[in-house]
Amino acid sequence: MVTLSISLYSLFLIYFFGSVIYTVYRLTSLNVQLSTIEKETRSVSDEMLKNNAELNRFVLSKFVIGKIQNLNNNRFRYKDYLDEISGLMPAGTLLKNVDFSKAGWVAVLVSAKDLQTLRLLEISMNDKDSMNTNLFSSVYTENVTRDSLGGYGMKLQFEAKKNAGK
Repeated sequence: MVTLSISLYSLFLIYFFGSVIYTVYRLTSLNVQLSTIEKETRSVSDEMLKNNAELNRFVLSKFVIGKIQNLNNNRFRYKDYLDEISGLMPAGTLLKNVDFSKAGWVAVLVSAKDLQTLRLLEISMNDKDSMNTNLFSSVYTENVTRDSLGGYGMKLQFEAKKNAGK
């Protein structure tokens, strides 16, 4: 019986010391891994701090470019309107005055050297095919005048389409 007790006690001690040794080994292994992770964390943190200035410049540049694109998308396209109006004018006419001040309308004063050119302008403005434009839905003749040199002037009102040129 004493032998059995000593054997059981020996087995318990072997198990206890084995568990203690395994636990110490495992804790040592975890401490080595933690110190490795801490070194890598410091290294990554240092790199992030080095790149922070570049990252800030990139973010700021991206913001500025976005603002510029937004401004370009929302700006009024004067050139597009003028190109379309001048494309409707027959040879021998001259744009004297263009007024964009009234929202949704473009007022234009067109000069013609003679009655024949004025008639061509009137035909061009009344022609539905030539008035099939991207930017204007209609055109109205406001008045026709004759200047002191014998030339003619015609004031036209072009009605802009909704969301034209966008």
